[in-house]
Amino acid sequence: MGNASRFIELENKFGARNYLPLPVVLVKGDGVWVYDVDGTSTWIA
Repeated sequence: MGNASRFIELENKFGARNYLPLPVVLVKGDGVWVYDVDGTSTWIA
């Protein structure tokens, strides 16, 4: 996961934990495309 693991670790330590977060850190969305902190893109429908 690269950069995402640092953010996920922070979420696990300081997050409210009122729900189970997804193991991804999104930084940008463009239409149906989303991008994570490692630069990977995927589309969501």
